[in-house]
Amino acid sequence: MEAYDKLREGQLVISKAGRDKGRFFLIYKVEDEQRVYMVDGKLRTLDRPKLKKVKHLAFTNTRMEGFERGLKEEALSDKDIREYIKAYKQKADGRFEDV
Repeated sequence: MEAYDKLREGQLVISKAGRDKGRFFLIYKVEDEQRVYMVDGKLRTLDRPKLKKVKHLAFTNTRMEGFERGLKEEALSDKDIREYIKAYKQKADGRFEDV
């Protein structure tokens, strides 16, 4: 599967379906080629990741630096994830202000 090759832990994705449609998440863990666990630091925390099908996600080319290392060292917090997503959204909003 082509999309499976692109999936990486720490990658920013957007939900395309379900109650969380339009919400930003980071991939926490790739379960298999059809499903991933995701976190957003708010509703889906590191201790309660959401399992979602890959076909219901829109992918970005953005990835949180140090995500995997932070998980291994237990230095990553839900607050870090929230701040990363917030910063990305603010940056994206800024790109479209001049249009």
